Amino acid sequence: MRNLALALSLSLALFGCPKKKNAGADAAADAEPVVAAIVDSGPAAPEATNVNDVARFGDEAKIDREVAKTEAPLTIARKAPPYGDPVARLARATEVTKIASHDGRFLVTFANPKKAGERLMGWVGPEAFKAPAAAAQKCKADKECAAGFVCIPHETGTKCEKSCAPTNTAACPAKYECKGEGANAEGKMVQYCVSIAPPDAGAPRQTDAGAAPPADASAPKGDSGK
Repeated sequence: MRNLALALSLSLALFGCPKKKNAGADAAADAEPVVAAIVDSGPAAPEATNVNDVARFGDEAKIDREVAKTEAPLTIARKAPPYGDPVARLARATEVTKIASHDGRFLVTFANPKKAGERLMGWVGPEAFKAPAAAAQKCKADKECAAGFVCIPHETGTKCEKSCAPTNTAACPAKYECKGEGANAEGKMVQYCVSIAPPDAGAPRQTDAGAAPPADASAPKGDSGK
């Protein structure tokens, strides 16, 4: 009888007590797998708002977003190289990002000088990153110009231009109109007269003054005196 009681006690000790659960392990086991949601944000935003207006070329060389600053007094970014419609006028030391090149010219992006938070793109020439010769700097401020003139940066240097206003068309001389608008050499927005004549208007044709007319084979030869 004593042996039977001992056997029952051992059985209860071995099989009667349930195994204590590990709360952390059980919670992890019971948890269902979580699938992360993939959000489609759509196509990447373009590098510039005017990307569809700017010419691109199949043989252009890609540039890995090289940051540079313009050194010319004025840089005109254009829709197509070399003389496409202007996109923006960039003052000296404007930060641009080169993204491609074609025929020695660069496609760059830059902050829109007229609208904060917006970027534009355009083609610029290599002269944009070169300081002009001292001889091309005709002025550094309006005070160095004659009365009624303003010091205007150009792509190749600075020059005094006739100041004007849309309400004062008489301020501009013949074949000029008050259509120039931009920052002067001191950064102040001004208006000035620009030529409306074609670039080659009135230019005389160049002739070779040293070239003799061809000899007339039918003309009688002169008497040589012999």
